[in-house]
Amino acid sequence: MSIVAIVGAGILGGTLAYTIAARDKFREVRLIDETSTIAAGKALDIKQSGPIEHFRTVVSGFNDAAAAADADIVILTGPAHASDTEWNEDIALAFIDRHIKENQRQIIICAGASHRGVVERSVTDVGIPRRRIIGSAPEAFRAAITAIVALNVNRAPSDVGLTIMGAPPKQTIVPWSQVTISGFDLDQQLSVTHLRRLQEQIPYLWPPGPYTLAAAAARVAESIINHTNKTPTCFAVLNGEFRIKNISIATPIILAPNGIKKIPDLPLSTREQFLLQNVVPSNATRSKNEQ
Repeated sequence: MSIVAIVGAGILGGTLAYTIAARDKFREVRLIDETSTIAAGKALDIKQSGPIEHFRTVVSGFNDAAAAADADIVILTGPAHASDTEWNEDIALAFIDRHIKENQRQIIICAGASHRGVVERSVTDVGIPRRRIIGSAPEAFRAAITAIVALNVNRAPSDVGLTIMGAPPKQTIVPWSQVTISGFDLDQQLSVTHLRRLQEQIPYLWPPGPYTLAAAAARVAESIINHTNKTPTCFAVLNGEFRIKNISIATPIILAPNGIKKIPDLPLSTREQFLLQNVVPSNATRSKNEQ
C-alpha cells in the first residue's frame, strides 16, 4: 500500500481524492491546496464517508506542498480557488520544478484534460525523465469513445476493445482496423457510412468530465503500484517511438512502479502513421492559440 498526494482541491481534485479512497488501493490520500482549509474540509467529508463505503484509506488535507514530499505518486489537478479549472502549464511546471523534480522515486500523473503541454514541457524544459511523468486524460477519452461505440452497436462497453493515439481532440487517431466487439472486428458490424458518422462524433466528446477524469487517474495510479498488466492510454513523451521524439501524445503505455516501462509498438496503417507523425507539439499549439 502506498501514498498518493493530490495537488489541487478543486472539483477534479476532490472527486479524485474520493475515487481513490473509495477504491481502497492506497494506504493514504493527501489532498493539498494552499487555499485556507478547503483541502482539509473536503478530506474530512471523504473520511466520514468511509464507514458507509467500507474503505480504510487514510484521507488528510493540507495547505502546504511539503505534504507531497514522501508520496509515491503525485497527481496534479486544479486549484480550489477556481474549482472548475485545471493547473495551467506555468504554475504546474513551477510546482514540479520546485517540489518534485529532485525526488527520482516519485511518479507524476497530470490528471487534467489540458495537461498534455505540462507532460511535454516537464521533460523538454524542466528535465524530468520521461518515465516519471504521464497524463491520464487520454484514458478518460478512450472510455468516452468506447461508450459511444458500444451505444452504436448496442453492446456493453466491456465488449468493446479500442485504443486512441495523437493529440485530442482535433488530432485524435483511432486505429479503427484494430477495434473489436466481443473479439470480432468492428467493420463486420458497422457500415462505412455508420463508421464515418461515429468518427465525426469523437471531437465533441472532449474534454471528459471530472468523474471520468478522476476514474482514469485513479486507474492509472493503481496500475503503477499494483504491477498490473493493463495498458492504459496516456499522454507520454516519445523518444523515437513511431519515429517521433520529444513530443507528448496519447498512446498506450506499459507501466511499472518506477513509471513508464515501455511504449508498445502498434501496427498502424500508412495513413495513421502519417497522421501521428504530424501531431503538433504542445508548445507550438499554445503559441498559435496566443497569437
